[in-house]
Amino acid sequence: MTSVDLSRRSLVASVAALPTLAVPAVAVAAVAEPDPVFTLIEAHRQVYQCWSDAVHVEAHMYWNDPRMPAAEAETNRCADLKWDAYDDLIAAPTTVAGVAAVLEYICEVNNDCDSEFTKEILIELMQSIAPMLRDIAVRS
Repeated sequence: MTSVDLSRRSLVASVAALPTLAVPAVAVAAVAEPDPVFTLIEAHRQVYQCWSDAVHVEAHMYWNDPRMPAAEAETNRCADLKWDAYDDLIAAPTTVAGVAAVLEYICEVNNDCDSEFTKEILIELMQSIAPMLRDIAVRS
C-alpha cells in the first residue's frame, strides 16, 4: 500500500491498533476532563443530516422549479456548516478514546455516502492523528 492508498479497511485497522499504542491506559484514564470531541461528533452528525435532507429535497426538484434557488442555497448553507463542523472535529480529540471515536465516526459517515471523504481529506485526517496522540502522551 502506498502512502496515499487509504481504505475503510485501513482506517478500521488504525482504530483497532489505537489501544496498543505507547500511551499507558492509566495515564489516559487520569485525564479529568471529558474529551470535547464527543460533543463535536454529535454536532457534525446534526449538520450532516441537515445537508443530507437538503440534498434530498434539491434532488427531487426539476431544474426549472421556482423553489430551486432556495433549495440550492439551503444545500450550500448546510454544506458549509458540515465542513466547518468537520474542521472542528478533526482538530478536537484530547484523548485516545476521542481519536478512536473520530476515526469510527468518519468510517460511519463514509459508509453512508461512499464519496463523502476523498483521499485528500482522509490523508489530512490521518496526518492530524499523530500530533494529537503525541500531545496526549505528553500531557499524561
